[in-house]
Amino acid sequence: MVHAHEEMWSLGDMIAAVPLVGRFYTNVFRKGFSHGFLAASALCRRMRGASATRG
Repeated sequence: MVHAHEEMWSLGDMIAAVPLVGRFYTNVFRKGFSHGFLAASALCRRMRGASATRG
């Protein structure tokens, strides 16, 4: 017997399900965001390494 049912959807899943917006989100935004995040991470790592050698 089922007492309760709960569905969990992420915001990304809901955006991807919208017909026109979903295609842009999946193909452009997510890829661009991941590249930007990796670039920011590399920049922080580089800045952290530079400050460690000065100290």
